[in-house]
Amino acid sequence: MGVFVTFTYHSRKENLASNATSASASDPAFQQQASTELSGFKTNFVGFTSVLAELGGDDGVANLDPTNNLETLLESIINANKDILEVTYNLVVSLPIVGPILGPIVYDLKCILDDLLDIVENLTDAIVNAIQPLLQAVLGKAVTTTCASGVQVVGLCV
Repeated sequence: MGVFVTFTYHSRKENLASNATSASASDPAFQQQASTELSGFKTNFVGFTSVLAELGGDDGVANLDPTNNLETLLESIINANKDILEVTYNLVVSLPIVGPILGPIVYDLKCILDDLLDIVENLTDAIVNAIQPLLQAVLGKAVTTTCASGVQVVGLCV
């Protein structure tokens, strides 16, 4: 299975969510399924982001223009989210009792991040659509028509 197919398989809500409402939290089979699905998603997400990191590099600042207010605002928002999620994770590991208290807040943050990622996705789509003809003209001869991984980005096999 290509990386994208496997990645989307693990991310589909019905794989885990369909059993979440009827399964018992103490059911070992459900716990194993949840662990397997989330681990599979993580593995494929890491693979996908590794490919993108090769294209972007420098932890998101490779093309940062520090004089551009929108770019620096987005960088600050992203870094603040990374920091608060790391602190929250460490807090829950150190004091598991706060997990249920912080859970609803973390879920709200997740929803806000969903919205932000949708915006970034839309902007990225617009940029890719605009530059794709330029990239294909420059790289077209170097790209094979057969893609072993099954994932093509801007006409490139990744």
